[in-house]
Amino acid sequence: MNCQNIISYVRSRSAPLLMALLLSVIIASYAFYSGIFANLPPVQDANPNYFNMLGEAFLSGHTYIDSYVLDYYHLPPAKNAAISSKPPYFFLDTSFYQGRYYVYWGPVPVLLVWIPIKLLTGISVSAGFTGFIFASLAIACLTLLFFRISQRIGAIPLWGTMFVILSLAYGTWIPFVLRGARFYEVPGLGGYAFTAMGLLCYWLYWENKKSLWLVLASLCFGLAVGCRINLIFNGVFIVLALIILHREHTGRERIRTYIQALFPWLMCLSLYGIYNYVRFDSPFQTGISYQVSVLDWHHRRFRLFTPEWSLEHAYLYLFKPLQWNVPIAFPFFSPASFWGNMTIPWTSIEAPYLEPTFGLLSNSPFALFYFLIGAHWKNRQNWAPSFRLIIYALLLYSATVLLFFMYHYYVTQRYSVDFAPWLMAISGMVYLLSLRACSGKMGCTRALFIFGALFCAYGVFTGTMSGYCGYFRC
Repeated sequence: MNCQNIISYVRSRSAPLLMALLLSVIIASYAFYSGIFANLPPVQDANPNYFNMLGEAFLSGHTYIDSYVLDYYHLPPAKNAAISSKPPYFFLDTSFYQGRYYVYWGPVPVLLVWIPIKLLTGISVSAGFTGFIFASLAIACLTLLFFRISQRIGAIPLWGTMFVILSLAYGTWIPFVLRGARFYEVPGLGGYAFTAMGLLCYWLYWENKKSLWLVLASLCFGLAVGCRINLIFNGVFIVLALIILHREHTGRERIRTYIQALFPWLMCLSLYGIYNYVRFDSPFQTGISYQVSVLDWHHRRFRLFTPEWSLEHAYLYLFKPLQWNVPIAFPFFSPASFWGNMTIPWTSIEAPYLEPTFGLLSNSPFALFYFLIGAHWKNRQNWAPSFRLIIYALLLYSATVLLFFMYHYYVTQRYSVDFAPWLMAISGMVYLLSLRACSGKMGCTRALFIFGALFCAYGVFTGTMSGYCGYFRC
């Protein structure tokens, strides 16, 4: 092999190697934030890990939390009158039904992570470790997805793809959510991971038309719903797939592809319904109505959705800036310093409906490339069919989930994991399209490099620094 061949070989392998190196650094930082290998300050949360308790319950052959944990944790008597049958102990954010306590989050994280590790090693893994596994799987899938997308679009500099991956990894508040992850954060991170895996499989199917990828995509979207029921909105991916498949196939082939696209997703929903029926005597009851909470869920004035606050919630999720420490000192931001009442330009919202929350667009400005989609929309017929379908699906999905949380009565940063990565993913795709449109135009490419680098760097900075504190003061 001569020198020229060696150079060509190295160049052809450099991009995958650099992406693998970048992914390794991201996963290592996730391990740090989740507290697996780092000596970070302890999480200020006295509640037990309900997912560990649910895993023990499954291994014991039932779905309720074993009663022995009540004495182990020395829980105080419940003061909540929100449910008709007052529970004997204040097991915060569990469901109390017919004298037993249940976990109202989806069981998939326990079934696919906690129980296998417990059976193989005898170790009861922490919520932080489970969150780390899910966050790492998600960013690995998205890294591979965007690497393939950049290759599909063509003429994309490697630095452009790296800006997108870094913004997805840090600019969507994953370090913040991983820091001191409790049972609250695990379902969101699990839904994020399975949605990312489903999206990758979705792309691979439309690229090579192998049925296995369609089945896996449908299964992953179903598992995401098994983590968080509100992710049932990912059905937009299934609906769009059915519309396209209906046009492409006829007769028996159409029926076969319908089954491949729909059956795994519906099977997951059906199993979730059976799980609910076993616990609460209804396939449509997840346990939220029986929640043991500081809020009175059954008060006549309580509402789960508050459309009149939607603009305020949109501001908090999209535009509210992080507040700098005064005096300015590492880690520069302290989100928990404004726990409770959070003033916004035209009004304020009172606790207990708020936890520390801050905006995607103001603190991770790479997401602003989202608004350039209008400049490319008129040329959408020139996009590859797979790329066009992914854009359509992500637009519908991210908008639906964002609207859901804008109308939801409670505001907290961990909910942003359900929509922020997908808004950022669209921004990344638009950024790659812009780079492709600027190919051969040095001034345009240089401008995209400068703005992309600055926006990405600021999002990485805010994401990593806010992750040092998470929901708690440093």
